[in-house]
Amino acid sequence: MGKISRTRVTLSIWGADIRPEDVTRVLGCQPTRTAQTGQSILLSNGSTRVVPRGYWKLESDETDQREIDQKIERLLGRLNSDEQVWISLAQDHDIELFCGLFLDNWNEGFALPRELMAELGRRCIRVEVDIYSPVNSWPDSRTATGDEQI
Repeated sequence: MGKISRTRVTLSIWGADIRPEDVTRVLGCQPTRTAQTGQSILLSNGSTRVVPRGYWKLESDETDQREIDQKIERLLGRLNSDEQVWISLAQDHDIELFCGLFLDNWNEGFALPRELMAELGRRCIRVEVDIYSPVNSWPDSRTATGDEQI
């Protein structure tokens, strides 16, 4: 298994009644982006949309070449580690760690250390993974044999 070519990590806290300034205060870190439910935001294409559910987001440095587990650890290290703070946040909000994996080859992968998995669980963080692979990176199924067939 080869190393993931590029990754993106974003911690999101969602809630209909979220108050981003309160999340910032309890987590001790300025977010990358926030919005409150019903707020109109300007999109990159110049149009606007109304936010259906408020959020507080903290993104990893997109140009950072670290392994994904290191990015996650670095992101978590910027935040309050008090388990009770996270439990309290999780009572009224959904907490999600989005991991975007951008592959250059058909077989790349990663592993998360058990200590990191335990820390995510302790903080009530659900992990969501999206995998983006270039279509032309798959081996030709007509020439594959045995277990390699697609």
